[in-house]
Amino acid sequence: MRQLGQDSGLQRLSFQFALILAVAMAPAGVLAVIQALTNVDDAIGQRLELLAADVRKAAEEEQSVFLSIRETLRIAARELKREIDETGACARSLSLTLGNDPRLTGGALLDADGIAVCGDARALGIAGNPAWLDFLDRPRFVIGAPQENPADGTAFVTAFYPMADRTPEAFAISVGIDLTFLRGLVASDLTPRPFAVLGQGGAVLAIGGAEGGGWLPKDRKPLLSFTEGDMILISADGIERRFFVMPLIAGQVWAVTSSRELGFGALVGSAQGLLVVAPILLWLIAVMVAAATIDRLVTRHVRYLERVAARLGRGELDTEIEELDAAPTEIRNLGEAIRVMARNLAERESALQEMVASQKSLLLEVHHRVKNNLQMVSSLMNMQLRRSESEAERRSLRLVQDRIHGLALVHQNLYATERLDSIPLDHLLRDLCEHLTTSLKPARASVRFESALEPITVGTEVATPIALFMTEAVSNIFKHAVGGTGQTVIRLGLARQGDNFQITLENDLGPAMRHSGGPQVGAPLDRSSGLGARLMEGFARQIGGTLTRETVDDTVYRVTLTGPLGGHAATAPGAFELRHREETRDAAE
Repeated sequence: MRQLGQDSGLQRLSFQFALILAVAMAPAGVLAVIQALTNVDDAIGQRLELLAADVRKAAEEEQSVFLSIRETLRIAARELKREIDETGACARSLSLTLGNDPRLTGGALLDADGIAVCGDARALGIAGNPAWLDFLDRPRFVIGAPQENPADGTAFVTAFYPMADRTPEAFAISVGIDLTFLRGLVASDLTPRPFAVLGQGGAVLAIGGAEGGGWLPKDRKPLLSFTEGDMILISADGIERRFFVMPLIAGQVWAVTSSRELGFGALVGSAQGLLVVAPILLWLIAVMVAAATIDRLVTRHVRYLERVAARLGRGELDTEIEELDAAPTEIRNLGEAIRVMARNLAERESALQEMVASQKSLLLEVHHRVKNNLQMVSSLMNMQLRRSESEAERRSLRLVQDRIHGLALVHQNLYATERLDSIPLDHLLRDLCEHLTTSLKPARASVRFESALEPITVGTEVATPIALFMTEAVSNIFKHAVGGTGQTVIRLGLARQGDNFQITLENDLGPAMRHSGGPQVGAPLDRSSGLGARLMEGFARQIGGTLTRETVDDTVYRVTLTGPLGGHAATAPGAFELRHREETRDAAE
């Protein structure tokens, strides 16, 4: 996890360097992109101009067709007026008009009600024709929607032209314009761009080009709103296209062409798109090259020094540090500083280890000599015991001797352990109880010692009061519960309870304690108790613990000491101070 954190940190550093370079190089890239976008706009404008030129070129012949037909109808209206005025007839002029222009499929002179005065108007579909109604509303050259001749199935449109000095009897000329000619003209156009001629309502009069009719939008009315211009619409085949419209006859006939709008993919692949994408690609390539250069010159060396520092932090001071010849001067200097630091740390650690070993040896020697001195004091007391004639004196000397032996066991365990500031409490309790049982047990008594001890380690500031506490507690058991010839079971327990340890010492009640009822369950130790009980209370306070005494079923006496594993409270008077006060008081009495 730590290695992942270090790698991610260096990756962030590389990213930050790359980001700084990207920001530094961004103005040039932005200017290049702006210039490219300007070029693209110019290219799009050129495409629109080309599109407009295409539609104008393709519409020239179609427009000339309609203009020439309109001129023919203007001349015919004048000739019909002259013939009517001279002869009262119109058949000759109408026949000449229709016979001279193959684009016309039929015609008639109409009165104001749309009834033929001369000629045949039945094939023209005048009745109910929207173009006729439009003509009546505003007489002018009007071209209607495509129709089909029922006789031969040819497609045509009806055109209307107002008579000069029109009267209700001679109101308009109506002719049919053959669309076959117009469609052939559009189809013969060699341009590959789609092209169409639209009439009123968006009806297709003629269409040509390479894409069929699917390129036109379904709703063509927006196209007819232009006098001339372009707009973007969705064609019937679902493609977004730009349409350019040019009117052939204002408000009636329009020429339309289109081209596909370039999508992002097509724009990127086009020459204009490359003008936009190329500066961005060059900018990204420059940033990546800069990032790789930073990693090559800086980041990889920093990553190596970070690994070296991590190994030194773990205590591997013999780590070999490579010469960073390819790194910048600052990083080489940093590597040399780390190398000097590692060498100094190794020398200091070696000196500290020698000092620690010497101090440990001295401290072990101190513990060993303290233990020997305590054993010598115990031996001197043995000599005094042999000279004592009073049983009370011998008992007091033996109790003091046991206390001294408890202190000697503390120093013996400290001498035996690797750590000089802590003691395995279970070993100390077992050794102490075995010694006290051997020392205090009457010759003909039977005492069985049972233990259930968890492995717990405590500091020396806790071990010494506990050793003295156990001496007093076990001595009280032999004093009050163990008879000269009886059988007694002593049970010792040690367990961990969270951040505390708990020592439990149990024994069967002796005759004297059973006769007096023993201590009450949970009763606190008070000043009326004996010196041993008060010493036990003092030792409990010295380690910051609690002491309870209780009887179970009037047969078992239990003493429980609970104390913290780490440290102790020192506010209460110590056990040695308490014992000194008691002995001073006894001497005064």
